[in-house]
Amino acid sequence: LMLTDIRYGLRQLIQHPGFTIVAILTLALGIGANTAIFSVVNAVLLKPLPFPAPNELVAVGGVELNETASPPRLDSMCYPDFFDFRDQNKSFANIAVYRDRPIALVDEQGAQSVRGKKISGEFFDVLGIKPILGRGFLRADEQPGGGAGGFKVVISYGFWQSHFNRAEDAIGRVLMLDGRPFTVIGVMPAGFQFPIQTDPIDLYVTLAEDAASPDGGTPYTQQRGGHSLTGVARLKPGVSVVQANAELRTIAAALEKKYPETNTKWSAGLRPLRDELVGDVRTALYVLFGAVACLLLIANA
Repeated sequence: LMLTDIRYGLRQLIQHPGFTIVAILTLALGIGANTAIFSVVNAVLLKPLPFPAPNELVAVGGVELNETASPPRLDSMCYPDFFDFRDQNKSFANIAVYRDRPIALVDEQGAQSVRGKKISGEFFDVLGIKPILGRGFLRADEQPGGGAGGFKVVISYGFWQSHFNRAEDAIGRVLMLDGRPFTVIGVMPAGFQFPIQTDPIDLYVTLAEDAASPDGGTPYTQQRGGHSLTGVARLKPGVSVVQANAELRTIAAALEKKYPETNTKWSAGLRPLRDELVGDVRTALYVLFGAVACLLLIANA
């Protein structure tokens, strides 16, 4: 019976080519729109972050005490507060900070601007991603002048491919960045990208540049007023977001009492990294996906 119905339906479609073309195009548009939107929803909302144990990753930041949003909006933080959070917490396996850092590169290809990121020592350890060549940064590399061996840089896979032709002897090479020599110590895997962004990062450098002041003033790493850092951390096994958040607020409250000139009305907080990266896009994507699903139903009808 079903085969008979199929044959009858095919005969009707062949006998009415205009209707058939319109029906096929309508279904194709509905299915194509659903496929495109689902791909976005899957990549942003459903697919886990491309890091080991992604549920352990949290975004960390400063929180204004008069913040009324729920959950509170995470703001940037300063170096000294980050160092205190890193040294005093018992909830994180690792915690790190990062900020964008445009870099002027001069090599045999001439002068060019590349995308850089300034990161703290355990940044790659937090994410659970290791370089495919060489090593990542250590806390010792954050010292003024970069510690032993001077300033260091970790390069992306794309930069390694375009500037070193994927040569293994890229480790130990020296790049002139903003007029200073930086030694290449590591190469990140292909496809590594953090956070979610359109343009990938080419070079990663440490906090060492900010640990010394060229004019003899207070180094930026010792200034509690300059909020410019975004935090990311990995929870220890068994530690919940609620527990870590409570500990972070306790540390921030102690810092407020100790440094009232800079830390008054400032606390700290965290939220799952996926929630912070997705932000307000989640609701909009679900609404859009629902609308496109309705469009497919209309096309089928």
